[in-house]
Amino acid sequence: MLIPETGDAGAEQAEVASSVNVCPRFAGSLVMPQRILPDESAFIAVRAVDPDALDTQLAFSWTATSGTFTASDKSVTNYRCAQVGSEQLTVVARDHQGCTSELTIAVECIDH
Repeated sequence: MLIPETGDAGAEQAEVASSVNVCPRFAGSLVMPQRILPDESAFIAVRAVDPDALDTQLAFSWTATSGTFTASDKSVTNYRCAQVGSEQLTVVARDHQGCTSELTIAVECIDH
């Protein structure tokens, strides 16, 4: 009696798509200089990565306790303080699915 070979006839292949979104994370920051006069500006840059999408799709948003940014929606900007004291600069990186990560950077605004 011959038994036919079944091979993979009973096996099914399924394509599985993951719905888990991994939030972006900050990989580094640079502030030059960290102490500035009110009429000077500091160069600020952050690097963020998105583990499950293109890093170029990240959106950025900067805020500060006071002062202004030349580009509050970029990963690289300049910051000018408005008052003497310690300033907290906060940047939020948002991926294309809306997940966010936040980083705070301190800058010291000094008196003449």
